Amino acid sequence: MEIRILDPHLPFVEVDQAFTAAGWHGGATVAIPPLVAGEPEFAAWRRRGTVVRYDADPVVWLRALRIDGPEPVPDLPRLNAAGIAVLLDGPDRAGRLLGVLAIGELGLIDPALLAKVRRLATQGDPLVAPASRAVLRSAAAR
Repeated sequence: MEIRILDPHLPFVEVDQAFTAAGWHGGATVAIPPLVAGEPEFAAWRRRGTVVRYDADPVVWLRALRIDGPEPVPDLPRLNAAGIAVLLDGPDRAGRLLGVLAIGELGLIDPALLAKVRRLATQGDPLVAPASRAVLRSAAAR
């Protein structure tokens, strides 16, 4: 399974439109109203045996695509290592947490990124530090 972390500024409607335009079937899976109007936490699309699952954490805008199958999916803006590094070094707490969580989701073991995560793990932020420690434990287990 391939995991992609989408750009946090990309609205769900654009994600859904890209999949629909490319011939995928599906969309938002809403059992209860989303925390942010128009931004569902879950969605899924299918095409020729390939399934793409979308989940979003509206607190930090961590948006993940989980691709299971060989069909090509729309090329949407996503976070790469350079973008994650900017988040980790940024002044915004939510951005730092997003960067840490993105590393965990992607299973990145980039030494430069992990050095930044180590720094965050030793700082006293009650949200970012524990998440950083968890990512470091996971990276060490790989």
